[in-house]
Amino acid sequence: MKSLISDKVYGFILMLFGITGLASTASIHIEKAKIAEDAKYQTICTINETFSCNDVMASWQASTFGFPNTYIGFVGFGVTIAIGLLYLLSTRIFSEKTPPQWILWGNLVGFTLAMSFVFFLAHAAIFEIHALCIFCMIIWFSVNFLLFSTVSKIFKYTHVQNLILISIMVALFTGVMYYELG
Repeated sequence: MKSLISDKVYGFILMLFGITGLASTASIHIEKAKIAEDAKYQTICTINETFSCNDVMASWQASTFGFPNTYIGFVGFGVTIAIGLLYLLSTRIFSEKTPPQWILWGNLVGFTLAMSFVFFLAHAAIFEIHALCIFCMIIWFSVNFLLFSTVSKIFKYTHVQNLILISIMVALFTGVMYYELG
């Protein structure tokens, strides 16, 4: 069975959400640098107590592995964009028409690890920090979409299965927002 997501569409998805994630990562990095310069600085994404990037950036979870999480984002989203370009230009790079399967399976492993990290950070933001960062939420959504589109491409899901995946993603996101705002 042929995948509903063509190589070109998949490459476009990787590029779109890779650039979105990279832009959000860069915004977090810039805002964190401004906080380092001036401890009283209010980030552009701090709206109220619920949406307070300052609180999130001040937490230990913002540097989970001993260095800023933005470094992971720069590398991860940079690789995602490069692989997206690879898929968009695959007929010019490879002798066959599609990139090797190991690239797709590598994406699955990478996005699964990224999603695990997103769950950890989302849990920390909601239950420990009690604040959300808008840029972080954009990254969470991007990683969600990258993982679900990769799963859909590998397992050649039908339209109905793709709609179910998207519905689950939206339900999870909506549930988190309802819980935090409610």
